[in-house]
Amino acid sequence: MRKLAGNAFAPRVVKALEPDIIALVTTLLDDVEERGSFDVIADLAYPLPVAVICRLLGVPISDEPEFSRASALLAQSLDPLISFAGDLPDNFDERMRAGMWLREYLADLIGQRRGGPGDDLMSGLIAVEESGDQLTEDEIIATCNLPLIEETLRYDPPVQLMGRIAGEQMTIGDALAAAQHDPT
Repeated sequence: MRKLAGNAFAPRVVKALEPDIIALVTTLLDDVEERGSFDVIADLAYPLPVAVICRLLGVPISDEPEFSRASALLAQSLDPLISFAGDLPDNFDERMRAGMWLREYLADLIGQRRGGPGDDLMSGLIAVEESGDQLTEDEIIATCNLPLIEETLRYDPPVQLMGRIAGEQMTIGDALAAAQHDPT
């Protein structure tokens, strides 16, 4: 399956996104300039990767806000502190609905791409499926979810539960898992 998915991640597909990525960064930075303030995470590091993933998958721009919201809710499910605690989070039902929505959305997008392929990852996965080496719809959906999972791990890695020993006495603060998330 990795080999089939790798064929859809051809360098030309990724290279074709470069103008869109430049335009996205420009738009995000223009918004920052207009507001006069800049939060690196909220204004760039979070919205940019999700928008790029949407472009990669061929998600229409009009669907990006809902796609982003569902992805963010799903990403919360990977929070090691919640998973480790064993308790269901307050928004568990909302996360489940987001996961179902995302799956149904991607299945619908697969149907659309079968009728009219584009220059996106999903169309590439479908083309591979139809060329003899087959990926099932579930495998295509899982492969389309991989960039979201990878981005989640970059933003909120599971190493928060790893023990560390300081070489000398130091004060870190009173917030757990605040690296890359603290407001200062």
